This record gives sequence, structure tokens and C-alpha cells, in this order.
Amino acid sequence: MIDPRISRLLQHFGPTSQLNKLVEELLELALAIQHSKSPGHKCQDHKALISSEIADVFIMLNQAIIIYDIKDITNTINDKLDKTITDFNIK
Repeated sequence: MIDPRISRLLQHFGPTSQLNKLVEELLELALAIQHSKSPGHKCQDHKALISSEIADVFIMLNQAIIIYDIKDITNTINDKLDKTITDFNIK
């Protein structure tokens, strides 16, 4: 179940704005991860930043689920996990 505050944010900002924001948050997460891999970084500093960026992406992805009227993302996730485990013969 999606937190009702997520729906409130979507209603306030609108779908176009929130899809643009999703792209922005995905890029910020990618940059934070990339930066954390650079030599000399302090893991603890990046852990807090990456956690914050993951939270932002999670919120925005939940809004995308609402925007695209995706009814059961859990089944899709389970199918993809099973396929990857099968494709790579993971025990």
C-alpha cells in the first residue's frame, strides 16, 4: 500500500512535474553512487547521502506507480527476480 502522503504530493504538484522530478532524483542517486566509488571517499558520509537519495527515488517511483496506474508491481518484481535467478543459475 502506498503512503497516502505520496498521493497528496502527486495531487499538489501534478504528474508531469513529478515525472520530471523522478528523472532528476534518479540522476542524483546515480551521481551519489558514482561519487562514492571515487578514491578517498568516506563511506559513512556517502551512506547518509545515498540513503537520502534512495528515499527520494522511492517516493518518486511510488508516484510513478500511481501515475501509470500499475496495480500490482509486486508480481512484476517477483517475475523479474525469478527470471534473473533462473537466467544466471543462482542457487
